[in-house]
Amino acid sequence: MRTRIRMARSGVLLLAVILLASACQSPMVRSRRQGTQPVAVATPSSAVVIEVVGTQGLRFEGSYGELGQPKPLAGDVPRTLTFRTGVGFSVAFQKRTQQGALGLKVMVDGKTVHESTTIKEHGVVTYTHRLPGK
Repeated sequence: MRTRIRMARSGVLLLAVILLASACQSPMVRSRRQGTQPVAVATPSSAVVIEVVGTQGLRFEGSYGELGQPKPLAGDVPRTLTFRTGVGFSVAFQKRTQQGALGLKVMVDGKTVHESTTIKEHGVVTYTHRLPGK
C-alpha cells in the first residue's frame, strides 16, 4: 500500500513538473512545435544623442551605451554620439587633462534631458537614464 502511495505521489509530482516546464517555455519555442510562425514582439525604443562639449580639443575617456552594455570611448571635444535604446543608458566621461571644460548635453527623442559641465582637474561628467516603465 505504501509503495502505491509513493508511486502515485511521484507520478503527480512528475506530471506537475512537466506541466510547469511546458508553461514556462518561450512563445518562440511553442510556436515552432505547433508549426506556426513566431510572433514578433515590438519593443519601443528611443533615439539618444549625446553631445560631448567643452574646450575644443580637450581629451576625454570613459564609456556610454545601453544599461548593462557600456562601450568604452576615448576622444576629443567636440564629439556627438547617437544610438537607440529600449531600456535606458548611461554615460560617464573623465577629462584627461587638468585644464579646460568637459560637458554633456543629452537628448532623448529630440528633448534635452540633461546638461552638465566640469572644470575640475580630471573632472567627471555622468548621467543615467531609464526609459519609463523599464
